[in-house]
Amino acid sequence: RFTAWLRVNGADVADSASYVSVLKKHGSDNGSALVTVNLFYQFTAGQYFELYGLSKLGYAQVNTYAASSSPAYPRSPSVILTVAQVV
Repeated sequence: RFTAWLRVNGADVADSASYVSVLKKHGSDNGSALVTVNLFYQFTAGQYFELYGLSKLGYAQVNTYAASSSPAYPRSPSVILTVAQVV
């Protein structure tokens, strides 16, 4: 199991944890998952946030995958973060 959550100013945010279970093996795939976490939080000036992740047994990895030319596809980043200011 993999857990991701939000910290603001060094403190864990209540009710922000998301969990995903990853199979050890599925067919010829050695177990993988696309983890999507959507968090909404209202910040004030001077606050900072951190995204934390933890695997229960310490085996989870956050990987970047290189582009390929045959078949062609672009590189895949390990993390994509979207932050928006709502006025």
